[in-house]
Amino acid sequence: MKFPPYKSTYSLTGAINKKQVIRYPIGFSENTSFEKTQNKVSTEYVDATFDEYRLQGAKIEMGRVNLKKDLSIDVKHSFPFFKMHFEIEGSSTYSPKNEKSLPVIIPHGYHQLFFFPKVEGVLSFPANITRNTLEITLSLSFVYKIFKDNWEELERLGDAIRNNRPFVFGRNSHKISSEMLLVIKQIVNCKIADHYRKHYLECKIIELLILQLQDFKEKNNEINISRNQSKILEAGSFIENNLKEELTIPLIAKHVGMNMQDLKKEFKVNFGQTIFKFISAKRMELAKDLLRSSEMSVYEIADKVGYRYSQHFTKAFRKHYDVTPSIFRKSQ
Repeated sequence: MKFPPYKSTYSLTGAINKKQVIRYPIGFSENTSFEKTQNKVSTEYVDATFDEYRLQGAKIEMGRVNLKKDLSIDVKHSFPFFKMHFEIEGSSTYSPKNEKSLPVIIPHGYHQLFFFPKVEGVLSFPANITRNTLEITLSLSFVYKIFKDNWEELERLGDAIRNNRPFVFGRNSHKISSEMLLVIKQIVNCKIADHYRKHYLECKIIELLILQLQDFKEKNNEINISRNQSKILEAGSFIENNLKEELTIPLIAKHVGMNMQDLKKEFKVNFGQTIFKFISAKRMELAKDLLRSSEMSVYEIADKVGYRYSQHFTKAFRKHYDVTPSIFRKSQ
């Protein structure tokens, strides 16, 4: 079975006009080298430390992030994306821009496993939280090495990979189990000598993947994070499709068929931020895209994203991105 080369780029755009490109090593899925790196980031938005292992067909990233402000990150991967994600502390939300992806919401203490043929969307993180995460990206050759042609062992995920379709395990993420936490700690605190570390980490990745698959199989019919999660996802989509309109909690609650208190509570659990912060962030994301890609005036963009007065839009944009819309456009 042949797999495409992993010659791809992460394009990360923070809340100000900065772009960072992080490249996978050429031949990610075939590369037999073993590397460990550490990257520290300190900006007005985050203080973070990322420890990373790269081995053949797998990238392990352990992140400790202190978020000072709301942060949205535009992310794009051109390769088939198979990921094991453990949000030990904090939360993360992925909102897709293309049909080859699905939304992924992982609250505090939960895990998720997903496959996307292509990724293009926005990662959102709320301010004033600390994130402690383990994220493992696998090449399809690594997965194939484990399961060979026995894709039925992956159940619906195996079928999605065969047919190049996006897949997220279940409507809900699942709680990280004590068994998973033990393996996560063994990876994070790995003291195995360099000569054996690559093989040790490969074994731990497989162990953790099997625990995830078993967990999703056993709990497929259980109630997880939110009994109303499909309605919460619908609320998020409704907001994104109606940014020009006056969006109120009573209106959104009526649209998805929930009472307002449950909507507010469960929306924050799933998306990691309040409804009003989510609306504001989405309006700013759309405004940023329009400033980059269109010739619409600031006044027209303000109207497009739900602001009656352009000066109110300018004030909100500057508060969110620390730059006015006009200056942002000139810098592109």
